[in-house]
Amino acid sequence: MDGGDAHPPWVAEAMRRIRIDGIRPEHESILIRLTTDPRMNAVWAQLTRRDRTDPTRFLYSAVRRPGDPELDTEQAQHHAMGATLHFAFSTVRDKMAVSKLEESEKLREQTLNVATIVWDVAGKLPEYVSKFPEIAAETLPGNPQTIEAIRRTSIFLMRVADLIRGADDPMTNVNSHGDPLARGIQTNMASLFKERFGSRLDGLAAIVTAVVLSLVEIPDAAISRSAHLRVEQAQKNGVQQAKIV
Repeated sequence: MDGGDAHPPWVAEAMRRIRIDGIRPEHESILIRLTTDPRMNAVWAQLTRRDRTDPTRFLYSAVRRPGDPELDTEQAQHHAMGATLHFAFSTVRDKMAVSKLEESEKLREQTLNVATIVWDVAGKLPEYVSKFPEIAAETLPGNPQTIEAIRRTSIFLMRVADLIRGADDPMTNVNSHGDPLARGIQTNMASLFKERFGSRLDGLAAIVTAVVLSLVEIPDAAISRSAHLRVEQAQKNGVQQAKIV
């Protein structure tokens, strides 16, 4: 697709959905680049390549997911490509940057420490309530419910800690090299390609990153590849350790 061509229906539909979600004036240029930058032609060409052994299939066929509309093979491919364009726009709009592993681990530790303190407070409060009922009546109205709410706060914090990125998340960065946003977009796009087309397609993820961020040079495809390989190795080590235990 170049700037002089009319947009195919699947592109027009993706653009419509993006605008329904809401697009601020400062994000308009991202959408323009995604639909006019000639480097995107390589992305769409790769996603529409046919399988030489079976020309009725695409080389990277769209993965059918629960909830997807009932579409024929070509329509499903275009639907997934539209979702790719939409996601690429979202990665910049939502600033999907990687996190430093050291910072994530520190935040998780701090969150768990607070959760532990809150849990201990909830456990000791009944004793203080019984010793100082008048103060409890003034400051902890309906104190059994209040104590239960404090206990639930601790559980909430523990669950939050579980969601903080760790070494098994490709969106954690073990070093400080490169732009965190660029690395995050590239890693997320590789994940999207894996989910939607069955392969990370790291080279395409690098192209999309260059386009959405208006980079002159296309990043190294090894950035997303190494991030995902690190996670796969961490998961493999976790399985091996579980077997040993």
